[in-house]
Amino acid sequence: MGSNVAYGNEAVVLCHCGLQVELITLWTADNSGRRFQACPNYKEFFDKGNV
Repeated sequence: MGSNVAYGNEAVVLCHCGLQVELITLWTADNSGRRFQACPNYKEFFDKGNV
């Protein structure tokens, strides 16, 4: 992902597009509880073929 910015005691992670990334938790059988960060626009980027 992009860069970190500190606000108070919490670090905010920004995507390369400038938006704050979201913390996603998977609840599938193979990855139950796995957490990762994703841009709020990740579906839009992949739909347009911008990988």
